[in-house]
Amino acid sequence: MDIQSLKLFGDWLNDQTVETSAELQMQMNRQYEANSWLIPDFVSKELNSCAHFLLHDIEKIEIPNIDHIENIGLIIFQNIPLAGFREVLLLVSLNQNVWVRDDDKNFIVLKYLLNKLTEIVPEFKDRIHFISTFSRDISKWIYVTDKRENNPSLVHYLSLKKCLTINQPESAIQFTGKENDAELEKVAAHVFTYWGFHADNIRKIFVPQGYVFNRFFEVAEKYCFVYNFNRYANNYDYHKSVYLMDRKPFLDNGFLVVFETVHMGIPVGCLGYQYYDGTGISADQEPCCLKSINDLQETTPGIGNNSFFIKEECPRIIQFIIEN
Repeated sequence: MDIQSLKLFGDWLNDQTVETSAELQMQMNRQYEANSWLIPDFVSKELNSCAHFLLHDIEKIEIPNIDHIENIGLIIFQNIPLAGFREVLLLVSLNQNVWVRDDDKNFIVLKYLLNKLTEIVPEFKDRIHFISTFSRDISKWIYVTDKRENNPSLVHYLSLKKCLTINQPESAIQFTGKENDAELEKVAAHVFTYWGFHADNIRKIFVPQGYVFNRFFEVAEKYCFVYNFNRYANNYDYHKSVYLMDRKPFLDNGFLVVFETVHMGIPVGCLGYQYYDGTGISADQEPCCLKSINDLQETTPGIGNNSFFIKEECPRIIQFIIEN
């Protein structure tokens, strides 16, 4: 892997996080017009996460020498800014040709960044392609998704191909009941940033018996702006009305529905919680990425996803490429 070349791109990207250029701002605005979930503020946060990945994290990846070059198809089903960015960088660094299944709504900023990458690192230019249809020239597929996305016809098609499916688990956190305001602020950032779509977002909290959410609601008040966005507000209003009609108990602060559940898969506009006793969290709890307060980055949830990518995704992708 040419770490230094990627760091040159990381330097450029890091400069964009300090002062966004007019050109990048225009791309972010176009992205928002195409998909109103991808607001410029959240795109900026993910730019910061990606710059951190290039400058501080990518060198932690252990990459073997791979002699053969293949055409690798990449399908990303995640409603988050810059989805697929890290996967593309890894694959081109493995000297593979990457064919990204195009999504005009979600990939506007991604395309812009990858064009900049090929300007800074010209040898990557012929390795990155965007396609709108499936191609017989693609030898292997990588499908990155989460539980919110379900496309049976696509899943069936990929089952007939050499395909690596990566399901990113939802994140949960365990409270002790002794969290201070600074710690609660980090949790709130991980609840609301990216609307809850990011794998690094906290979707559920395990709390001790008798836990009271009042202080968490007070700290989370700074994120009340999320209700100003229609798509979030529609989700919040809908799920609140469902709980009211079903006469199910829930907590509400005016922009977040908090309800007790033993399940994951918490919808947008909501946060789940589950009590635990002195014996700890049940072993039969639904699969999730269980975090502690110390696992959370200060302000940007996406940076935590860098660690998940390096530890979980990279080894699987590398092994998949090595295997013929």
